[in-house]
Amino acid sequence: MIIYIIYIYCIQLRFYISIHNCDFHYLYNPRRFEIESEIDILLLLQMETVGELAEYLLGLLGVSREAATGVQLEQEDTGEQSEASQSRRDSLDELGCTPSSEKRWASWKVALWQTAWGLLLSLTVVGSGVCAWWLGQGLGAESGAVEFWVGLPLVWLAALVPFTATAVGLKWCLLGRLKAGAYPIYGSIHLKWWAVNLFLQAGQQVFWFPFQNSSFTKLLLRVLGGRIHGTATASCGGMQPTISLIDADLLTVGEGAYLRPASVVQCHLFMDGKLVLGDVNIGEHASLWARAVVEPACTVEDFGILEPHSVLTLGSRLPKRERWLGVPARYYETHTEPGVQGGDGAHTDAMHTVLGLVLFPYLVIMGLTVFWATLDALGAAGNGLRFDWKVCLAFWPALLVSTGVLAAFTSCWKWLVLGRLKEGSSEDKVAYRLGAVRFLTTLVSRVAILWTADLRW
Repeated sequence: MIIYIIYIYCIQLRFYISIHNCDFHYLYNPRRFEIESEIDILLLLQMETVGELAEYLLGLLGVSREAATGVQLEQEDTGEQSEASQSRRDSLDELGCTPSSEKRWASWKVALWQTAWGLLLSLTVVGSGVCAWWLGQGLGAESGAVEFWVGLPLVWLAALVPFTATAVGLKWCLLGRLKAGAYPIYGSIHLKWWAVNLFLQAGQQVFWFPFQNSSFTKLLLRVLGGRIHGTATASCGGMQPTISLIDADLLTVGEGAYLRPASVVQCHLFMDGKLVLGDVNIGEHASLWARAVVEPACTVEDFGILEPHSVLTLGSRLPKRERWLGVPARYYETHTEPGVQGGDGAHTDAMHTVLGLVLFPYLVIMGLTVFWATLDALGAAGNGLRFDWKVCLAFWPALLVSTGVLAAFTSCWKWLVLGRLKEGSSEDKVAYRLGAVRFLTTLVSRVAILWTADLRW
């Protein structure tokens, strides 16, 4: 919202944005400026810092920072922070990310391209749903109710397989294998990348999110070109995935590496009107803690640790057995820790995959049944699919009840199959049971975003 307001002031109201001593001022300018290049608000929103945004806009206006502020900036005023922000751009040449010579597409071609792929995504989702519906209808018509409920996982598989095959095929046929480099926004490479990412993001949010901590997502990463060890821990689905599937070609994750949920490993970055791609290597038994960010062309060597809320900026290397922290991340200390010592993750991942294929469709049917029963109890289900004031009033209570039932089921399931965990107990002894509980808690965390804050606590 702040960046959007800055955009409105700078472009529509002809204001300047300037930087001086890390403060921002806007100065009215009576002269009119013609912007040669079109400005995309989505590009502005993906910039890393407000300083980067301001420099970009001043460059489009053709105005220096000194002219915008009316003050000659002293070297000591910029300090170390200015050097850190400048090093990201300087590192592009050092990394050999030669800018592509391809040209930007015309605006009407871009709009037509994006509209076409948006419609194709909708048709793919609908087609996958039709396949599942067709199989469900066949099971219900040719066999009894018992056979239908037993075959429900096959119905879910009938929706999952067509979409997955389409997304993977599109990646290899349209985009191929990605290579490190800097590509202009709305050039051919970026638009192909955008189309494939549209499908993969839809898969991560809808079709594949029940498998976000499973063997299935690791297999999917490998099929898409990634190199991830079977014992590594990483989340590839849900609202905030650690790894974006579009980055698979550029990613290497070593044995026993631990990428904690809410950490981010990104092999792509939007900077100065370009899509920057770079290889990222996470070494053996390296650890990325919560909300740690690794940017493109970075390497975390074996047993390296990136502390919470730290950012390993573009082109950085975290040496072996060192702990880094800060924004940007800097050396803190040398350590002798053995890395995160989990159990055999294969058992937990396998359990998560099986439950995602088998248990998930039954949970969806259970949730829909409770939701509809709650609407019926509140007197709002008798109107069918017609939405009137009764349905609007009953929708939120029905949503809370149906998702609350899932949370209560998860709690009972935890105490039934796992009991109370004891300090010092080995994960290997409860691997399968722990995987079952983690699967359900993943689903609860997804539906909990619909609750108010006090209910989540």
